[in-house]
Amino acid sequence: MSTQKKKGEVFRALHDADKPFIVANAWDAGSACLLAAAGFDAIATTSAGFAFSAAKQDNAPGRDAILRNASEIVAAVDLPVTADLENGFGAEPETVAETIPKPLQRLSSAPPKQDSWAVRSKIQRMTRISRFTIWSMRSIA
Repeated sequence: MSTQKKKGEVFRALHDADKPFIVANAWDAGSACLLAAAGFDAIATTSAGFAFSAAKQDNAPGRDAILRNASEIVAAVDLPVTADLENGFGAEPETVAETIPKPLQRLSSAPPKQDSWAVRSKIQRMTRISRFTIWSMRSIA
């Protein structure tokens, strides 16, 4: 299972299975390797765990450091990884819309080409989805 596409398919299959599965929270690449060796089927990042391991409060390391850590976790294990993106690292729709594409760029199995139609298309769709979600949440709050 070496590509992001394959990892995504495995993660989808875990969700579609008839039995529940447990996702373990890794705070860094080393803990991800230990959890993978322990037999977990998938890994989740934890921004709080990452921050606490550096004696900081949750979110104190900032978006770029948290996403870089998530990227290191993805590179360290051959398992699906779900990333803790907090609240999109901002209260404004524009900030969230800027944040959502970053994992797609950082966590892909190959660096995306900036001029790639497929990458731009995916980023644009995710940006629209995140803006709609925030708008919807504000309208019911």
